[in-house]
Amino acid sequence: MPKMKTRKSVAKRFKRTGSGGFKRAQAYHKHELSKMGQAAGGLAGTVMVDDSDVGRILKALPYNSRRRRPNPAPAAKQEA
Repeated sequence: MPKMKTRKSVAKRFKRTGSGGFKRAQAYHKHELSKMGQAAGGLAGTVMVDDSDVGRILKALPYNSRRRRPNPAPAAKQEA
């Protein structure tokens, strides 16, 4: 079975959070910020991706699925 391909443009735009969601940068915060005034400050940082868009992101990132393997339980130490 060949490897699935990740859409690199999507991989660069979205990051996975620890709780399983996706975060993204806000639009209109790349250039000509001097014309925007104080509105530019509100566009700084990241926001969470809407739930309606998560399915499309997961299709484009096949190795970044919601199903995570649970951590194996540590082996119990046997006392001699």
